[in-house]
Amino acid sequence: MKKHCFTLVEILTALIIVGILAGIGLGIASYAQNKGKEMRTQATLKLIEQALEQYKHKFGDYPVLDSAGARTNIGVPIFVLPDASLHSQNLVGCFTGVGLDSAGTSVKSIAGMGNIGTYSSHNVILDGWDQPIIYLYPGVFNKTKYDLGSFGPDKKMGEDGFTFTVDKDNYAITGSPDFGTRSSGNYKDKFGLGDDMTNFKR
Repeated sequence: MKKHCFTLVEILTALIIVGILAGIGLGIASYAQNKGKEMRTQATLKLIEQALEQYKHKFGDYPVLDSAGARTNIGVPIFVLPDASLHSQNLVGCFTGVGLDSAGTSVKSIAGMGNIGTYSSHNVILDGWDQPIIYLYPGVFNKTKYDLGSFGPDKKMGEDGFTFTVDKDNYAITGSPDFGTRSSGNYKDKFGLGDDMTNFKR
């Protein structure tokens, strides 16, 4: 019985088909992974919104977490979690499933959310891409409420804005973009554009 030998063309064709199938498989895996991060970020934003509404119901107003003084400037609008030792009296107590450190003062985890990072020694909630969640009250876009959102998959504010630098070993945020003022600057000009995920539409 004569053995069939594969020709060079047949081998190359087989390799091309395998390569195409592998590329498709990797593309599907990457797409699924990114969709998972988007869903996790949306869930995180929803949980934060629920906590903020509970806070307002309890204390009469939304928390002011930025450090901009008279709030003419944006400052650094990162969603900061307060000292957990007073969790029954502040924003931390408005979340469910909060995991604290051994001293009971630092938030290590919140049920349904991703990683908790640090910024200037404060705990902050990270999105699906390990970037800090943005929170500003009163909002620039939601003037009677607050702006809440994520930089999205590209980790940049807007379409070509700035990005945070995150140390993955301890999820510490080591740098931040310049947000500008409430009337002009990067925040007003860029946030909410491109793949940014926010609680407002531009």
